[in-house]
Amino acid sequence: MNKFAPLARARGNILFPCLTKNPFVVETLLMKWKLGLFAVLVAAATTVAGQSQNAAPKDDGYVSTYRGNPAGGPDEKTKDDPLARLEDMRERMGGDLTPEFMEALMAAADAQNAQYGPAGKGSIKVGSGGAWTNVGPYRSNWLQNGLRVNESDTGRVRTFLPHPSSEDILYVLTSSGGLWKTTNFSHPRPSWRPMTDTVLSTSGGGAALGKNPETLYLGTGDPFDPGVGGYAYTSANGGETWSAGVKLGASTVIPVVKVDTTGPTDVILMGTNAGLYRSTNGGASYSPVLSGVVWSLQRTSAGWLAARVVSGTGSIVFSSNQGATWAPIPNGGAVYAGAGRTTLAAGAPGDAVVYAFAATTGSSAQKDLYRSIDGGLNWVALGLATKAPDNPNEDQPDMNIMRDQAFYNQLIVVDPSDTSRNTVFIGGQLSAAKSTDGGATWRIITNWLAQYGLPYVHADHHAATFTMLNGAPALLFGTDGGLFVSTDGGLGFSSQKNDGISSYLIYALAGNPKHDDDVLIGLQDDGTRFRTGSTGTYNQVFGGDGFGVGWSQADDLVSLGSIYYSYIIRNVRNPPNTQSKWLVGFNGIAEVFNPAQTYFNTAIATPRSSADPSGQTFFHRTRRKLYRTSDGAATWQSVFQSPGPLLRAGSHPIGISPVDLEHFGVLGNGGNLWFTNDGGATFTNRALTVAAPGWPGFNSTLAYAGNSTMYVGNEAPIGTTRRVIKSNDGGNTWVNASTGLPAVPVTKLLVSTLNATTLYAATWIGVYETTDGGASWHLFGQGLPVVNVSDLYMPTDGSYLRVSTFGRGVWETRF
Repeated sequence: MNKFAPLARARGNILFPCLTKNPFVVETLLMKWKLGLFAVLVAAATTVAGQSQNAAPKDDGYVSTYRGNPAGGPDEKTKDDPLARLEDMRERMGGDLTPEFMEALMAAADAQNAQYGPAGKGSIKVGSGGAWTNVGPYRSNWLQNGLRVNESDTGRVRTFLPHPSSEDILYVLTSSGGLWKTTNFSHPRPSWRPMTDTVLSTSGGGAALGKNPETLYLGTGDPFDPGVGGYAYTSANGGETWSAGVKLGASTVIPVVKVDTTGPTDVILMGTNAGLYRSTNGGASYSPVLSGVVWSLQRTSAGWLAARVVSGTGSIVFSSNQGATWAPIPNGGAVYAGAGRTTLAAGAPGDAVVYAFAATTGSSAQKDLYRSIDGGLNWVALGLATKAPDNPNEDQPDMNIMRDQAFYNQLIVVDPSDTSRNTVFIGGQLSAAKSTDGGATWRIITNWLAQYGLPYVHADHHAATFTMLNGAPALLFGTDGGLFVSTDGGLGFSSQKNDGISSYLIYALAGNPKHDDDVLIGLQDDGTRFRTGSTGTYNQVFGGDGFGVGWSQADDLVSLGSIYYSYIIRNVRNPPNTQSKWLVGFNGIAEVFNPAQTYFNTAIATPRSSADPSGQTFFHRTRRKLYRTSDGAATWQSVFQSPGPLLRAGSHPIGISPVDLEHFGVLGNGGNLWFTNDGGATFTNRALTVAAPGWPGFNSTLAYAGNSTMYVGNEAPIGTTRRVIKSNDGGNTWVNASTGLPAVPVTKLLVSTLNATTLYAATWIGVYETTDGGASWHLFGQGLPVVNVSDLYMPTDGSYLRVSTFGRGVWETRF
C-alpha cells in the first residue's frame, strides 16, 4: 500500500501528500482553484436587508456552485476554507440563517434554562444523567502538517481584552467557545476559566471593557460560523455573572464591540451584520444608528470611525458625537475607494495616526493598507501590491498577506510604544509582517509552519493587541489556532499560553472500543487529533480541516480520518498517533476532491461490532452516491446512487442497523430517505415530508435501533418542535417522536448500546435523552454549556457517553 510522501514544500494547512505511484492524484492535488467574488457577511447583510424573513427555507433550495469546476482540486492553500464552510452550511440550511431562527434558538435555550436550571451550573433540576466532564482538548505537545512543530494551540480567537491595571488579567474571546479569563497571565502556562458557559450561546462575536474594567460588554454571533448570535450581554463583575441578552434588531452576528469612555458613563457601540447599535444606559437597551455590515470601529482624533460594507462595497464613516450620528469621511482625492471589508487600527484611542487594512470590493482579495494623519478623515495608500518584503519566501513572496481569504483573515495592530506610530503589524492567511517606517518597508515575521527560519504562528489571523507582560510590552496575535505571544517585538512567538483553553471547533469524534482513553476528533483548521492517554492533550496527527473520523468497533485495528471533499485516510497500525502511519483511504471514490460531485464535509459512518464483527466496514456519501468499504477503507464500492435529489450534506446522514449489515440507509434533500434491507441490492425511498405530515425536511441524522426500528432527526432552520420521527416497521410508516425536545436542530441521534429504547440527541443547545423510544425526552446530564453538540459516541459496553462540541471541546459522563 502506498504511503504519503511529502511534496517539495508545504501547501495549505496540510503538507499535501502525494501518492508516489499515482501521478493523476499528484496532478489533481496541485491544480489551482479560482476564488469566486463573494463575501461571507455581505451575503448575510443582503439576507437581512432584502430577503423575506417569513418565507420558509427549503432543504433543497440552495445548491452551491462554489469551486464547482469538475476538474477542481486544492490550490496552494486550500486548507481551512471558510467560504467552503459557509457554502456547506447554506446547502444544509437552505441559505443563510435568519434572525427569526436565531430568536427561536435563543427562546429555546432560555426555556431550557428555566426548566432545568442555568447552563454550566450543575443544576439538580436536570432529570437524568450525571455530571458532564470536559476532557479537553486543552493543549497539544506537537502538531503535524507534514512538518512537525512542537507547539500548542486552541480554537479561533475573536478578540483580546487586556486589563488596564493588571497585566495578569486577560480575557480572550473565542469564536464558538465563548469568553475565557486568566488572572495569572504572566505565568508560563496561565490558568484559564470559561466565563460565558452560563450565557445562552458560546458563539463569540465581539467584546469590550468599560471605563470600570470590571464591566464587560459582550456581543454573540461569530461572523464565520453559526450560533445563537445578535445578542448583547453585560457583566458588572468581571464576567462572573451576566445580564439577560438584548436582541440587536435583525442582526445574527456581532463582529465588533467598542466602548466610548470619554464621558461620565459608558457609550457602547456594537457593529453587526444589520448595522451599528448604540447604548447609553449601560447596555440595558440599544438603538440602531448606522446601516450595513459594520466590521470595525476605532476612536481617533476625529471621533469614531466605522468601517462598514453595504452591498459589497466598503466605506468609512465618522462620528464626532460618541456615535450618535454619522457622516462620510471627506476622503480627499477619493483615495480610499474600491474597498470591501476593512479593519481599522490606531496605537491608542484618540490618535491622529490611524491605519485601514482593506479588502477589495466583494472582499475576495487584498486591496491595500492605508494611513491617515488626521484621525481617518483622509488617507494615503501605501501600495502593498507594489511592495515585496525584505525577506520574501515561497509562502510569502510579496505583500499580499490576506491572499484569497481577504473577507476572513484580517489583522492589524499599531505599536503604542512607538510615538511616531510608524511601527505596525499586519496578518492574513499564511504570514504576518512588520513595518517600522509607517508601511514603506516590510519584513515577514511569522510562518504558519515555522519555515524559512521564522517562528510558528498558526494560519489565518484575526485579532491582535499589545499588553504588558512581566513589566515589558507584549504583542498578542489571535488566529485560527488560538493565542500567540511575542515579547521581543515579533522576533519570536510562543504558543504555550494556549494551554488550558478548550475552545476547539470539532465536527466529529470516534472512540476506541479497546481503550477508553483514546479519542479521535476532526476539527476546523486544527486537523485530525488523537488524545494522549487520560489527559487533555490531543496531538495533531494530520493537518487541514478535519471532518469525519471512524474506528472499528469490533476491535481497534482500523481507524479513519479525513479532510475535505471525500479525502479519507486510514490507519491500520494503531494508535493513530503520527502522520507517518496514515495511508490512502479513498481508493474507489471517484468524486474525491471534486467539489461539483462531493461535499466539503467528508462524512464517515461506523457500524457497531454486533453488525460488523470484522471491524472492516465503514460508509461514506458524496453528493449522489453512498459508498461502502469492507476492507478497512483500502477500497470503496458505490452501493447506491440517488436518481434525483442530492444526498444530504453534514456529518451524520448515514445510519446502520446494530443487528447486521443488510439494513442501512442514507438521507437526502427534500426530506428523502433511502434504505435497504438486503445489503444494498435494492433500496426503498420514503419522502418523509409525506410519510410524516408536518415534517419540515432538512434531514440530518439517521439511527437504527434494530432492523425494524428507525429514527430520523432534522436540523431545519425554523423554530419547529417536530425534530425526531420514528418508524417501527422498517421505514414504511412514521410518527412524531419529539415530545420534550427543544425547537432547535438535532445534529445526531445515537441509540444506546445497552438498551434499544434509550436514545441520545445532540442538539444545538445540549444533549437530550429518551428512555422510552422517543415517547418523551429530557435534558441529559449536568454542567454542559449551551453549545452546539456535534457528535455522540458510546462504546459497546455502554460504560460512558462522550460528546464533541463545536467550540467547547469534548465532554463525557460515565454510567
